[in-house]
Amino acid sequence: MHPLRLLPKQTHRCLDGHPWVFRSELEPAGLAAAGDGDAVEVQDHRGRMVGRGFHSAHSQIAVRLCTRAAVELDDAFLHQRLAAAIAHRANRLPGRRALRLVSSEGDLLPGLVVERFADRLVVQALTAGIDRRLSVITGLLRDLCSPVQIVERSDGRGRELEGLPARSGVLHGPADAHVRVQLGGVELDVDLLDAHKTGAYLDQIESHRALAAWTPPGGKVADVFAHRGGFALHLLQAGAGEAVAVDESAAGLIDAAAAATRLGLRLATATADAFAWLRQEVSAGARYDLMVLDPPAFARTRAAVPGALRGYRDLHLQALRLLPPGGRLASWSCSSHVDADEFLATAVSAAAELRRTLRHDAAFDQPPDHPWLPAAPETRYLKGFLVTVMD
Repeated sequence: MHPLRLLPKQTHRCLDGHPWVFRSELEPAGLAAAGDGDAVEVQDHRGRMVGRGFHSAHSQIAVRLCTRAAVELDDAFLHQRLAAAIAHRANRLPGRRALRLVSSEGDLLPGLVVERFADRLVVQALTAGIDRRLSVITGLLRDLCSPVQIVERSDGRGRELEGLPARSGVLHGPADAHVRVQLGGVELDVDLLDAHKTGAYLDQIESHRALAAWTPPGGKVADVFAHRGGFALHLLQAGAGEAVAVDESAAGLIDAAAAATRLGLRLATATADAFAWLRQEVSAGARYDLMVLDPPAFARTRAAVPGALRGYRDLHLQALRLLPPGGRLASWSCSSHVDADEFLATAVSAAAELRRTLRHDAAFDQPPDHPWLPAAPETRYLKGFLVTVMD
């Protein structure tokens, strides 16, 4: 296994448990000899082992560690890691048929994401090390899960940073990638090759159920950045009187409307830019009892955080203008570089501009199938809150 040595007199987060080792932290001579996707051993400047992982020749994150033990990163290792990830979900979310089976660093398989939709699997190889071993991994998944179909969605932005081409398609099973699956309390049709998202946002299934407990009976709710309308559908099931799902993706809203029809629910949809729709509703003097905001990541890098915070504040400002006293705002951020306190503060600031007071009612975190590492704050990306407008 090729050794890579840390430079002396630097602060190295990997020594404190973080799985990432940046190119600037390593001796150049060792890096030059390591191949893209090679299994490597990271050592401290005295030659003592720190951990083992896979090398990325094109990314600034040169190594993503998989283990702190002196073990081979072979097929048996991959089998053990996959089996452990699957067992964790079976214990924490028994019976769930739609969930994330492997969550990259959270399962010590950095660069690998596997999601389950009923009897289908979707795999994403986001790093060179996983990409080289993907055929082995899919073979192991077939043995462990016996899926009817495996779809590859290796087309995320992360592959660009790894110098890897975008790739998607069916690796195993029938060519048709459409499947009907139970997502919380709602059955939805999803397209596993949907360009917008791999089927559905599985990280929000628990939040759909949790927010439904706060449904205003007979009230009017808006699900903004709705994708397939998960929040709106659950709120209607729980007793909301009216709901509108807002998203730029017409395809997702068509699926949401079809699900509502099957359930006998009345769901309005609006294919629109969320910021423009909110301003339009404010101009029209509209009022809602519950506003739900679940936007995509506004900050994919640390440098983007100031702009993201401005975006969240504006989003909250417009949503709060649509709420009467007693109305509630539920909002989520999936920007890993924005922490929960910063995110909540944007709503507090927006409320202060409107001379309104907020009461904190609930906080939402990542579900058990999206585990995170305390030593790697970047892995804790999803956070949310529910507040009530007091006056």
